[in-house]
Amino acid sequence: TTINVLARKDAELTAVGADIKVGEVAEISITINKDVTGKLTVNGEEVTIVDGTAKYPVAGLTAGNHTLAVKFAGDKYFNAAETTVVVKVCKVASSVKVTVGSAYNVGDSFTISIANSTAVKVVINGQEYAVKDGAVVIDTTKLAAGSYVVVASIAEDDMFLASSDS
Repeated sequence: TTINVLARKDAELTAVGADIKVGEVAEISITINKDVTGKLTVNGEEVTIVDGTAKYPVAGLTAGNHTLAVKFAGDKYFNAAETTVVVKVCKVASSVKVTVGSAYNVGDSFTISIANSTAVKVVINGQEYAVKDGAVVIDTTKLAAGSYVVVASIAEDDMFLASSDS
C-alpha cells in the first residue's frame, strides 16, 4: 500500500487600494486562491473571504501614504502568505473667491463676500479682518482714499491645501 502526502500550495495573495482624498473611504480589494478556508486579516482585523475575494474599507486616514498589512494565516491546503498595500491619501483642494465692487466712498461701509470651503483670513493693507457668515464688513472710515488689494487666503491644514484670491 502506498500513500501520497501532498505538499501545501503557496497561496496567491494580492491586495490593491486606490488613492483617495482626506475624508474619503479607501476600499482595499483582496484576491486569493478561490478554495482557501483560512483566516485573512488586514492590519490585524479579520476579513471575510468569499470565492477568493474580499473587500476591506478603511476610513479616517490622514494625509500621506499608509501601508496596510494583508495576511493569510494558511490552512490545511495552502501556506500562509502576506503582502502589503499602500493607500495614498491626498489633501483636498481648497477654494476661496473674493467678490467686491470696484469703488467705494470714504465713510461708507461695504461687504466683501467670501465663497470658501474652510476658514478664511482676509487682509487689506496689512490689516486682518474677521470673516463672519461668509462675509467681511469693511468700514471705510478706517481706510484713506486710495486703491487697496484685498487678499483672502486659506492656510494649509491637515485636510485642505492652501489657496488664495485677491
